[in-house]
Amino acid sequence: MDSDKYTVLIVDDEEIITESINTLLTLETDYNILIFYSPSKALERIQTQEIDLVISDYLMPGEMNGVDFLLRVRSEEHTSELQSHSFISYAVFCLKKKNSRCIEEI
Repeated sequence: MDSDKYTVLIVDDEEIITESINTLLTLETDYNILIFYSPSKALERIQTQEIDLVISDYLMPGEMNGVDFLLRVRSEEHTSELQSHSFISYAVFCLKKKNSRCIEEI
Protein backbone atom coordinates (compact mmCIF):
# COMPACT_ATOMS: atom_id res chain seq x y z
CA MET A 1 0.00 0.00 0.00
CA ASP A 2 1.36 3.40 -1.01
CA SER A 3 1.85 5.60 2.08
CA ASP A 4 1.80 8.80 -0.01
CA LYS A 5 -1.85 8.25 -0.93
CA TYR A 6 -4.89 9.03 1.18
CA THR A 7 -6.41 6.03 2.91
CA VAL A 8 -10.18 5.59 2.99
CA LEU A 9 -11.76 3.06 5.34
CA ILE A 10 -15.22 1.78 4.38
CA VAL A 11 -17.41 -0.04 6.91
CA ASP A 12 -20.69 -1.64 5.88
CA ASP A 13 -22.25 -5.03 6.53
CA GLU A 14 -23.46 -5.29 2.92
CA GLU A 15 -20.86 -6.39 0.38
CA ILE A 16 -22.67 -4.83 -2.58
CA ILE A 17 -22.43 -1.40 -0.93
CA THR A 18 -18.75 -1.66 -0.04
CA GLU A 19 -17.89 -2.97 -3.49
CA SER A 20 -19.84 -0.16 -5.18
CA ILE A 21 -18.04 2.52 -3.18
CA ASN A 22 -14.72 0.74 -3.72
CA THR A 23 -15.29 0.59 -7.48
CA LEU A 24 -16.20 4.27 -7.68
CA LEU A 25 -13.20 5.38 -5.61
CA THR A 26 -10.83 3.07 -7.49
CA LEU A 27 -11.97 4.40 -10.86
CA GLU A 28 -12.03 8.06 -9.86
CA THR A 29 -9.14 8.38 -7.38
CA ASP A 30 -5.80 6.87 -6.46
CA TYR A 31 -6.75 6.40 -2.78
CA ASN A 32 -5.83 3.34 -0.76
CA ILE A 33 -9.14 1.65 0.06
CA LEU A 34 -9.74 -0.55 3.11
CA ILE A 35 -13.02 -2.46 3.37
CA PHE A 36 -14.49 -3.89 6.55
CA TYR A 37 -17.79 -5.63 7.22
CA SER A 38 -17.32 -5.44 10.98
CA PRO A 39 -17.01 -2.18 12.94
CA SER A 40 -14.83 -3.83 15.58
CA LYS A 41 -12.37 -5.09 12.95
CA ALA A 42 -12.30 -1.60 11.43
CA LEU A 43 -11.50 -0.12 14.85
CA GLU A 44 -8.61 -2.56 15.22
CA ARG A 45 -7.16 -1.31 11.93
CA ILE A 46 -7.67 2.34 12.89
CA GLN A 47 -5.50 1.69 15.96
CA THR A 48 -2.61 0.50 13.80
CA GLN A 49 -2.85 2.52 10.60
CA GLU A 50 -3.36 6.16 9.72
CA ILE A 51 -6.76 6.68 8.10
CA ASP A 52 -7.75 9.86 6.27
CA LEU A 53 -11.46 9.27 5.79
CA VAL A 54 -14.04 6.88 7.23
CA ILE A 55 -17.22 6.00 5.34
CA SER A 56 -19.64 4.05 7.50
CA ASP A 57 -23.10 2.60 7.21
CA TYR A 58 -25.59 3.87 9.77
CA LEU A 59 -27.58 0.66 10.25
CA MET A 60 -25.38 -2.34 10.95
CA PRO A 61 -26.71 -5.34 12.85
CA GLY A 62 -24.93 -6.77 15.84
CA GLU A 63 -22.01 -5.23 17.65
CA MET A 64 -22.57 -1.49 16.98
CA ASN A 65 -24.32 0.88 14.61
CA GLY A 66 -22.72 3.64 12.56
CA VAL A 67 -23.26 6.34 15.20
CA ASP A 68 -21.59 4.24 17.90
CA PHE A 69 -18.79 3.36 15.50
CA LEU A 70 -18.06 7.02 14.67
CA LEU A 71 -18.13 7.92 18.36
CA ARG A 72 -15.52 5.22 18.99
CA VAL A 73 -13.42 6.48 16.06
CA ARG A 74 -13.55 10.01 17.46
CA SER A 75 -12.46 8.77 20.89
CA GLU A 76 -9.20 7.26 19.61
CA GLU A 77 -6.23 9.40 20.72
CA HIS A 78 -4.26 9.09 17.49
CA THR A 79 -7.16 10.10 15.23
CA SER A 80 -7.14 13.80 16.11
CA GLU A 81 -7.00 14.92 12.47
CA LEU A 82 -9.64 12.41 11.50
CA GLN A 83 -11.83 13.50 14.41
CA SER A 84 -12.49 16.96 13.02
CA HIS A 85 -13.54 15.56 9.65
CA SER A 86 -15.66 12.83 11.25
CA PHE A 87 -17.35 15.40 13.43
CA ILE A 88 -18.34 17.49 10.41
CA SER A 89 -19.72 14.46 8.54
CA TYR A 90 -21.45 13.28 11.70
CA ALA A 91 -23.07 16.69 12.22
CA VAL A 92 -24.35 16.83 8.63
CA PHE A 93 -25.75 13.32 8.97
CA CYS A 94 -27.50 14.27 12.21
CA LEU A 95 -29.08 17.35 10.70
CA LYS A 96 -30.30 15.48 7.63
CA LYS A 97 -31.76 12.62 9.66
CA LYS A 98 -33.01 14.80 12.55
CA ASN A 99 -31.91 11.98 14.83
CA SER A 100 -32.34 13.19 18.44
CA ARG A 101 -29.75 10.79 19.91
CA CYS A 102 -27.26 11.76 17.27
CA ILE A 103 -27.81 15.48 17.85
CA GLU A 104 -27.42 15.03 21.63
CA GLU A 105 -24.05 13.31 21.11
CA ILE A 106 -22.67 16.38 19.34
